[in-house]
Formats: sequence, C-alpha cells, structure tokens
Amino acid sequence: MTTKEPSRKQVIILISSNHTDLIIGQANGHIISINSLLKEPKFVISVDFIQADNRGIVITTNKIVNNSDLFIIKKYFKIIDSVNIDSPQLPQSKCYLKILGFSYITDKTKLLINSDIIEAVLKKMLLFDNVILASKL
Repeated sequence: MTTKEPSRKQVIILISSNHTDLIIGQANGHIISINSLLKEPKFVISVDFIQADNRGIVITTNKIVNNSDLFIIKKYFKIIDSVNIDSPQLPQSKCYLKILGFSYITDKTKLLINSDIIEAVLKKMLLFDNVILASKL
C-alpha cells in the first residue's frame, strides 16, 4: 500500500539500515506487540503494517496518530535492546502558495499593501494559520 502524499496515519522512525532489516524481518511480531500496548481503553488506534523506507521504517495505523500514541510506540522500541531510534515523528509536508497579483492600495484607507498585511490576513484564515512568507517583495 502506498500513498501519494504524507499521511497523518503514518509514523516515521529513523534508524540505520541494518536495524531496519531486523525490524522488517519480524514485522508481524512487532505489529502484534505494539497493538497489545495500544489496546488500553483510551487508545483506539492499531498498527496496520510496517514497511521499510530509505531512512528507516514507516508504521501505518488505522487512525490519525497523536502524541500519546507516539509515546507508546517510542516506549516499545526502547524495550528492544539492539535498536536505537530517534523519537518517532509524523510526516511533514510543505505547500507553496504563489501570489500572482493583488491591488497595491486598499480600498478604504488608500494605504499601500505590504507583506505584513498579506501575512496578517492569511493567518486569520484557519487554512493558513502557520503560514510563513518565503519572499517579502
């Protein structure tokens, strides 16, 4: 199973390639063990499968993973003595919005529109609440 873009249902664990082989070789056992840790009443996710990636392993779950789920997964891999991992992380993606054109003067105040005004307006929209302007021309 592959996805076109990063999914919040995936957990990335960065480890060396020889440790990746150890985990993938026993993937079914690891899935069963992680799922048994996640069976507590407050957890509703389960691991569907584990696959190798060019930087480590990717664990795919049935639902969106939160911080407490990441903690449980990290705790499990710390139990395995031969594997040293960094903190599990969720995939990150970056989107770019290119503004092609806009009025240079606001209608009511006749003030020039600058990058600070554009950034303030974009941050008021939920979709762009974490926006950072790459170029402030």
